[in-house]
Amino acid sequence: MTYVLQGSDACVGTIQNSSECFEGARTVIQSEKFTNNAISDPSTQPGCSIEQHSDGSTDVWWNSASTSAESAPIRASTASVSAFVQGQVNFTVSLDTIESDDAVTITIVGPADRWFGVGFGASSMCVHMQADQCENGGPWAVIVSGDGQDAVTERKLDFHGPGTVVAKTVTVRSNTVTDGNRTVVLTRPLKVAKGAHFTFDPSVSTLPVITARGCSLEFAQHCGHGTAQLIFLATDRRTPICRGGIEGSIGGNRFINNGRCAPFPRGDLLTQENPTCFIETYQGGLKCCRDGQSLLDKDQEIPWRDQVLEYKLKFRFYFEEYKPAVEGKATATHQHLVRLGAQTEANSGEYDITQCSKGTPPAQCVQVITGRWRVRDMTPNQADQSTEGIKLIYAGPHCHAPTCLSMDLFNADTGELLCHVEPIRGKGSDSPYDEHGFLAIPPCLWGSTAEGLVEPQLLSLDTTLLSIKRNNNTLPHTGEMALWQMRGIIISSGENTQRDKADLVDAIAISNVERLAKPSKRRAQLRNTSPSDRLRDTF
Repeated sequence: MTYVLQGSDACVGTIQNSSECFEGARTVIQSEKFTNNAISDPSTQPGCSIEQHSDGSTDVWWNSASTSAESAPIRASTASVSAFVQGQVNFTVSLDTIESDDAVTITIVGPADRWFGVGFGASSMCVHMQADQCENGGPWAVIVSGDGQDAVTERKLDFHGPGTVVAKTVTVRSNTVTDGNRTVVLTRPLKVAKGAHFTFDPSVSTLPVITARGCSLEFAQHCGHGTAQLIFLATDRRTPICRGGIEGSIGGNRFINNGRCAPFPRGDLLTQENPTCFIETYQGGLKCCRDGQSLLDKDQEIPWRDQVLEYKLKFRFYFEEYKPAVEGKATATHQHLVRLGAQTEANSGEYDITQCSKGTPPAQCVQVITGRWRVRDMTPNQADQSTEGIKLIYAGPHCHAPTCLSMDLFNADTGELLCHVEPIRGKGSDSPYDEHGFLAIPPCLWGSTAEGLVEPQLLSLDTTLLSIKRNNNTLPHTGEMALWQMRGIIISSGENTQRDKADLVDAIAISNVERLAKPSKRRAQLRNTSPSDRLRDTF
């Protein structure tokens, strides 16, 4: 059984007794010290609750009284939130809700004879990974490497690199060593000048962090690292917890039901009770396919166990040379595309195709799922007033072509169809890419009308997108997917009056379509069809 903070969508039941309360609380948050308290007081929060303090300690309360006033704080202080994490280093973060020079207090405990550090706002050494690229680098980090003020530095980390030292925003309140452990207390404002530094927001309930410790006091390659999640709770205030659902493992890998499938309208899988959502019903898929695991049946001998298998891939890339803008004469030939994406299967990354009922006509054996999300959900780093929205240039659906029937992307606010894709199956001709067994899923493209493409439209950050995936379910199978891999242009406020350039679209589109299905023919088809036909037929 898992346990969560009460009030979230994940709460599925109440805790029944003090033993369950005291054990469950330790799985919800980390703490410097847990203290168990059993009471019977109808004037305070009933059931199981936790009370976090600014020093990292936590009181766990079991109140057996059956009635209570509304959840009132036991102590008056509600002007701050705090969180504690234990790992490569132990540290506590307390945030005042009112800005000041010392609104943030960070207490870090690590080995006295080694450097150690904490990076904020990321779960890896990349703030926002886009496929295999890390354009914005790593997070803001605090590094401690000895005694005194100068031993504490701030860095903007690189992707798997030390990064660069940035201007100091923290004040070292103390730096002491006891029993081989160094304790450093730092303060700083919630917000600092924009740039490489991190901004703390006391209204955010969780914050990803990374931790590391070195091999010596000299800042170099670490000898240990980890990730964690800060869970902020109101300081000195009781927060109730509840049951969050069943948890298990597959092949030693953790499987958590809670949150695996998003509720409607984000997705349909929970409503449809798709087997992939729950470990009790999971039939197979990605959770069973891990590095080093054989996918053969237990009674089958694994061939080539001691042999290295070699294979080669050949790629062909088409590109157009970039020409920068010339002031007063010409604009740049290309615009920067950002990576965008979303899952119709909503969080799970896969789902089961469940077999249609016996006797169902083949034409009616179709399983449909839908997903809805806002544009801003795909652009977490652009969700501010300076961004008007995006213009899609490339939308590539990802489904498993043998049984994938179609994928559609709509502007749910207007009902307009943005992209419709059906897989192309080889007919067995002598033409390249048309042999039996060949499958292709072409993308939707937008760009210059002069190139025969549809002009991209502006989608505001608050636009709701709707994805509809149809799949043949004559036979069942696991691990099906229904995600969108997209590229687009970020439109800044006031920029929408400028003409969009589509040269970069051609550079990407030709390489994708070339390897998928008869590029020259498809580009000719695009030029000879109307925009409405292209939206309907999508190649």
